[in-house]
Amino acid sequence: MNRGLESTNKSFTAKTDEVYVNFKKQIDMQTSKKPLYDKAIQVKNETEIVYNYIEKMKADLEKLGEGYEDVVNKAHLKAASDLEVGNDYLINKKEGEKLRVMLDKYKVLLNGMGKQINNVNTDEYVMAVETGGEKVKKKWAEYLFAEVPLVADLTILTKLQNDVKNAESEVVKYLFSQINASDFKFDNLIPMVSASKPFVLQGEKFTAEVTLGAYNSKDKPLITVGGRTLTVEDGKAKFEEIASGQGEKKYEGNIVVKDPVTGKDKPYPFKIAYAVFTGTATISADKMNVVYVKLDNEISVSVPGFPPDKVMTTMTGGQLLPNPKAGLGHFIAKPEDNQATRECVVSVSVKTDQGTKFMGKASYRIKRVPKPKALLGTLEGGSVSKVNLSVQKSVRAVLENFVFEGITYKVLSYRYIFVPKGGGRQMLNEGVSGSLIPGTVSAAISSAHPQDMLLITDIKAQSEYLGVLNIASGPTFIIQ
Repeated sequence: MNRGLESTNKSFTAKTDEVYVNFKKQIDMQTSKKPLYDKAIQVKNETEIVYNYIEKMKADLEKLGEGYEDVVNKAHLKAASDLEVGNDYLINKKEGEKLRVMLDKYKVLLNGMGKQINNVNTDEYVMAVETGGEKVKKKWAEYLFAEVPLVADLTILTKLQNDVKNAESEVVKYLFSQINASDFKFDNLIPMVSASKPFVLQGEKFTAEVTLGAYNSKDKPLITVGGRTLTVEDGKAKFEEIASGQGEKKYEGNIVVKDPVTGKDKPYPFKIAYAVFTGTATISADKMNVVYVKLDNEISVSVPGFPPDKVMTTMTGGQLLPNPKAGLGHFIAKPEDNQATRECVVSVSVKTDQGTKFMGKASYRIKRVPKPKALLGTLEGGSVSKVNLSVQKSVRAVLENFVFEGITYKVLSYRYIFVPKGGGRQMLNEGVSGSLIPGTVSAAISSAHPQDMLLITDIKAQSEYLGVLNIASGPTFIIQ
């Protein structure tokens, strides 16, 4: 049930790792700024220590809670509602206090880097608001973990891992920002040639953009191709000529720039090659270089110089059906859905006076449509205010960043679990038919206290094209 937070942690890690990579590249070119990078690596190492320590605590609790019914997917914790396991481990055995001390040292380290971190609370005592509005001073571990079910203990620990990753990201980005962009220097210049297409038909114009990687757009390098000097604008030049004859065309060229160290002209040679021919097959998937099972994958086929009624198209690994809405030369690919067939091949031939001539083929990977992501309104989970949570009206299943348009899901049912922080209030665990948020949940959110949790799980959604599927784990929310 805390997979939403674990997914967020992975996202934080991936984005922060990109910063480390870019950090290293810049420090390699500016060794004087290496102390900044050394601090970033220190943050990375300390973050891993704290993160892994919390991970071990979670593993200990899972073991004490007799593990999961579904071991492979880590689903359905056997002792999910047990109030004693976490209380004994985290409070009686003082593992929670040990964690607070470790987090406090970590926070002091990060604050010493010049960036103040406020999202990790490590105060020894916390003012808690009890039922009735009475304020009570509680120890940090008791405030977080006292009288909550084991599944909530695990979610809170994952939330702390999320806070640690977020803090790491903020500090490392801050350290990276201290490298002055105006000091950047390039020590490796690479010629780059970009042709509009690698081949042209007889009588067409061949166009290529020629530039130098890591160039200064204010400079105007001397660029020549085949003895011709090209006009340079914004550091780039275009090479154009009308194609004639057939076969491969080759040219040698030079990009001449001032060496930043010596001030002398330095040439960077390159080559251009393109082929002139009279016709070949053009096969393209209208959406991407893969085809999806159970979807209408639009394929376009054409051969320059041949009308569509002279072009013959076949496909292995599935069915290729005419697309009457798009007309001749357009097809719908229906790939097979089995483990043995992982790609389909579209082959094209043409009818000529001399018979049938093979013109080309294209291979496409066969993939299944990814599972949708469960959202509560527009929210993915994590720490959220009551106001923001209360305005969300329904549970949704969304395919994010998927190239096909019109692939939508309707939520048929789901289960919600409301876990109050501390004792004195009732835990809710009910199934819901449809996608709307029932009044019981709205009422629970309206009267929720800080650190109360709302979990959406066991979502059943239906797509017109893909049928009904189950999303076992949905978003988890912690009330601010």
